[in-house]
Amino acid sequence: MAKLSTSDVVARSSEVLAQPIDGDMVLMHFQSGEYYALRSSSLRIWELMELPTTIEKMIDSLEAEVNAPREVITPDVLEFLDQMLEKQLITVNTKE
Repeated sequence: MAKLSTSDVVARSSEVLAQPIDGDMVLMHFQSGEYYALRSSSLRIWELMELPTTIEKMIDSLEAEVNAPREVITPDVLEFLDQMLEKQLITVNTKE
């Protein structure tokens, strides 16, 4: 699988049901039947994908919200989104 780029557009998969529970978000993938819990930073990233958006815009928002440099945020966001893509929780439209 190719690595994600900050210019890629990411979106929530239509195969995922998301339900807030006690301040967290529980995701269920319809086809696999697997459940995932999102908290804190991962929950915020999910919220930023309410509409399809570039990873760059997500990083811009996170940088404005948290006290961390872009150089720290970017690899963490890319790693998390790679994991979500691997589990088919998101879709990606790669900009070429």
